[in-house]
Amino acid sequence: MLNHAFLIIAHDSPELLKRIINNVKVPNHYVFIHLDKNADQQRFNMIQEERVTFIDNIYVTHGGFSLIMAEIMLMKAALKSDVNFDYFHLISGHDYLCRSMSEFDSFFELNNGRSYMHYDSDEQHEQWKTLITNRYVKWNLKDKGFNKFFRKAICYGLNRLLLKNVTFQLYAGWQWFSWHRTVVEYVLREIASHPTYLESFRYTNCCDEVIFHTMLWEHLEELNIDRNNSLRYIDWFPKRKYVTLPLILDERDYVAIKESKAFFCRKVFIDRSVKLLDLLDADIDAKNKVNQKFHKSIYKYINFIGA
Repeated sequence: MLNHAFLIIAHDSPELLKRIINNVKVPNHYVFIHLDKNADQQRFNMIQEERVTFIDNIYVTHGGFSLIMAEIMLMKAALKSDVNFDYFHLISGHDYLCRSMSEFDSFFELNNGRSYMHYDSDEQHEQWKTLITNRYVKWNLKDKGFNKFFRKAICYGLNRLLLKNVTFQLYAGWQWFSWHRTVVEYVLREIASHPTYLESFRYTNCCDEVIFHTMLWEHLEELNIDRNNSLRYIDWFPKRKYVTLPLILDERDYVAIKESKAFFCRKVFIDRSVKLLDLLDADIDAKNKVNQKFHKSIYKYINFIGA
């Protein structure tokens, strides 16, 4: 059976995080958590589970270089552990399991060696090329902790005088992935071999959705990466009113999530999404009971034949 490492970037809602962990908890699944140093660390003391590791943490700002570093730290921690992991799944503390763990394990057993992530379509790439370029060339000092007004003033001046240069084609997509070990090893090896590449993203904006997509673009085939399927349900184009993007999911999204065949859905909150979480849990529990019943029948049949 394949071993899976779930890499979680969390910053709030320990109750939801505990619920996420409980849903992925089977003997061949391990959880590594980067908890934002800005978070109230004591609130997360309630999470003391077997096969769950809180790694050394840093202060993280949304869209900052620190978010990229948190991802790299998670990959390194899992890769250096005593367990030889086959797959690494990056999720946030607001991503929830949509399908049973037996379905999850079976899928990756059947597709062993295949990796999954989401790139912008060719049309989106052309449409958003300027936006993505600006994320890279314009200065972002979010991680510096400056006063907001002071930070904007400095960035305004820098962007008027000295934009950064782009020396490679930029590609973008969703941050979250399910990578086979070969991809994780390749990414970390490239970062170690080309530190200037990593450093070039230090003062960029929201390039957690760019850095690895750009690095892997020319190697999708050799690394066996599906660029059109991240195995996650995320609604960036909601048909109902929304406050933030992606859409915060609730029970109205249950059917669409199930029909998507995704393994995780994003974005959920412990209060606003509780009915959806209960529906997903009930569905998973029902499938788990069916699987347990099937396995018991098989064992009885084998024992009967053996007798």
